[in-house]
Formats: sequence, C-alpha cells, structure tokens
Amino acid sequence: MKITKKQLKKLILKEFLRNDNNELDFNLNDILYPSDGNIDPPENNSRRGGGGRNCEPGSARYERIFDKVMSAYEPWIMSTFSENNHEFGQYGEYANHLLKLGVNPEEYGRHIIKGFISIMEYIVEHLCLNGGNMYKLFNDPRPAL
Repeated sequence: MKITKKQLKKLILKEFLRNDNNELDFNLNDILYPSDGNIDPPENNSRRGGGGRNCEPGSARYERIFDKVMSAYEPWIMSTFSENNHEFGQYGEYANHLLKLGVNPEEYGRHIIKGFISIMEYIVEHLCLNGGNMYKLFNDPRPAL
C-alpha cells in the first residue's frame, strides 16, 4: 500500500491530536539544545583569512552555538548560584566567582552585564572554533578569553 506525503501528514496529525494527554509534555529546547552542553569541534578547523571558515558571526554553525549558549547561560547561573549570598543575587555571586578566577567582567564591557555578554561571545567563538563543553566554560571562561 502506497501512501502520499499529504496522507502521511494527516495520519501523523490525527495521531498527535488523539494523544491529547499529558504524556506529550516536553520542551522543544530540550530536543534542539541537549542539556549536556557538549559542542562538537568543527569538521575543518583550518583558519583562512584570519577567521574560521564556518565560525564567523552569521554562519550557521556560529549562530547555532550562539543560540545554544545564550539560552543556557541565564538558567545555568540561576541554578548554580544562590540569590541570598549577594545583594545583586545570582549575577553578583557569579561576578564574585569570576573575580576569584582573575576574570573581571567589567574589563570586557562598561557595565557588568555588558561584560557578561562579551564573555559569552568569547565563549561562543571558542566553542565554534574548538568545540568543548559550554558549562565548563561558563564556570571557568579563561580558556576562551
């Protein structure tokens, strides 16, 4: 029995709607961005013309990693640091953690939040060129800086 694409779409949609219970409670980001934080190294790590061939802002690889890092950054801070230990909450505690490592976020931007964003951009570039684990780099961004 042959089935057309249109018929297949209808069957899948019908089945999906039929299973209208809480079993389908999933987060699309969990599928798109696995929580292990690992980024595979690029297939070709050659650097032409001063930049990685497929690791420049605007490239598909760079943008995919950028989205992954930016969507995981704040939840990681919120789940890793306590808001009660610093007057500025988890961000203040993360800034103190970075200062203990010798990284001053304010050196990377005129305001501490801009500094965090700059550090995340360095992490994205590092992951794009080398691969690695983004959570390890959140905890210690020095290899990316």
